[in-house]
Amino acid sequence: MAGGSVANTIRGLSSGFGICSGIIGACGDDEQGQLFVNNMSSHGVDLSRLQKKKGHTAQCVCLVDELANRTMRPCLSNAVKVQAQELTKEDFKGSKWLVLRYAVLNLEVIQAAIDLAKQEGLLVSLDLASFEMNADPIAAVEFLAKYCEWAVVTLGSNGCIARHGKDMIRVSAIGESKATDATGAAPYVLTVNRNQSTHFSTSTVNSIANQASVIREL
Repeated sequence: MAGGSVANTIRGLSSGFGICSGIIGACGDDEQGQLFVNNMSSHGVDLSRLQKKKGHTAQCVCLVDELANRTMRPCLSNAVKVQAQELTKEDFKGSKWLVLRYAVLNLEVIQAAIDLAKQEGLLVSLDLASFEMNADPIAAVEFLAKYCEWAVVTLGSNGCIARHGKDMIRVSAIGESKATDATGAAPYVLTVNRNQSTHFSTSTVNSIANQASVIREL
């Protein structure tokens, strides 16, 4: 199954919300690469900017114990990747949002993508999540709000909190359910680039974030 926070998000936006979404990246010419293509295309994701390269597709091992606690161990060392110099303005033209996942191994690509996205007037969403991070959510959202226009911290079944300037609000999760498989469940942090403006109210952003967290946790 295709995975990763960005892949999960755009697949959910496409199939669950009917929002036109595409992926910029690369996959290998192996069986895993074909599985990725099949899974994403079956959910209506635009793959016209996905490069197929000779080599291995990135994989991730998910370890789950009897209490549904889990940890993930990605294997990226020999996986094919999109390079910063391969990105062009055309990749972003006509889009409204750029959704990224922070990774120390991809800083050059991340910076190049953000620079091009800004030139095309896109809003930038950066997922800073760590599924093994324990931090005070209030302190986290206050810290992030210093560097971006909108900062949202989702809290799984406890909903989420958001901050915009001095305005901070907490919203409960949408609906109630008992998790039977926590493999894909994880709270995550969403930030919106401060150099871009939005017309959303804080409550609207929280609602979107809560729905996004549902996508991540399915």
